[in-house]
Amino acid sequence: MNTPESPTLAQIIRDLRTRKKVTVRELAAQIDRSIGFISQIERGLSQPRVEDLDAISQALEVSRNRAPASNGSPAPMNAAP
Repeated sequence: MNTPESPTLAQIIRDLRTRKKVTVRELAAQIDRSIGFISQIERGLSQPRVEDLDAISQALEVSRNRAPASNGSPAPMNAAP
């Protein structure tokens, strides 16, 4: 269950991307995926594979294990099993 203190993976990725001022198009190009793929992840419609999550983390220059949450506190950025 997600609470306001526990942002979803989709929220974390979107927040990180916008904080870094990276567009969906730019992120998609950096990780060699489609714009639609990034959009689906950010809207919570699909979960990234571990490899994609690693690529997103690298492109946004954050650790996959401790990406900052939208409230500024560390939150795990982990893919679904």
